[in-house]
Amino acid sequence: MRNIIGQAVSGADFFDRPQVIKRIRRAIRNGNQVYLSAPRRVGKTSIMHHLSDNPEPGEHYVYAITQSVDSLDGFYKELAKQVIGSDAFGRLGRTGKPLNRALPTFFNELALK
Repeated sequence: MRNIIGQAVSGADFFDRPQVIKRIRRAIRNGNQVYLSAPRRVGKTSIMHHLSDNPEPGEHYVYAITQSVDSLDGFYKELAKQVIGSDAFGRLGRTGKPLNRALPTFFNELALK
């Protein structure tokens, strides 16, 4: 493991926090939302990338950046775009096909509001 300044780390450079990751996975499995709050540069983004890169069976994670969105409709559009474009969505297989057919209607509805 190397100390890296700058981007979020992954792989061998990731400082594993098994207890934190276990708690996050358990909370998500129980249907809860998770909010990570900590000072800058302590690994929040690295943990999210670790979860996304190392899902357990039946888990699908998407790290979606919505920071620049300035409206509710824009938020949902950006979130949908990033989820649909994610590897996790592609792994849904047959489940994703009905969603792909419904998406044009979803985006049209958002555009009308």
